[in-house]
Amino acid sequence: TTVIAAKYGLKVPRTAQRWVEAFRKHGDEGLMRKQHGGRKPVLNESHKAYLTALFDDNPAATIDEAIDGLTKDFVGLEIKRSAVNNFLKHEMKMTFKKVELHAEARDSP
Repeated sequence: TTVIAAKYGLKVPRTAQRWVEAFRKHGDEGLMRKQHGGRKPVLNESHKAYLTALFDDNPAATIDEAIDGLTKDFVGLEIKRSAVNNFLKHEMKMTFKKVELHAEARDSP
């Protein structure tokens, strides 16, 4: 297992030992990452459809506008900015760029 650890650049041989042990017990399945528990997502497909329509109609819309619209249209929905941002980033593959304002060129020297 020390050879395996070195081959994969592991600093701790115990990691390779665990991999070998998991493979011997469960085969390839033992090497797959296990899903961990966690909080269920607050946003679902209907929210996704709403956000898609919002950003299709207004590409310059902000996350704050999305939150306002979601909480207004979906009664009882309480959601944080980070949850909406993560949903847009991971589920909808959308990211936001900061607006850069540039001064207009002048005619004077």
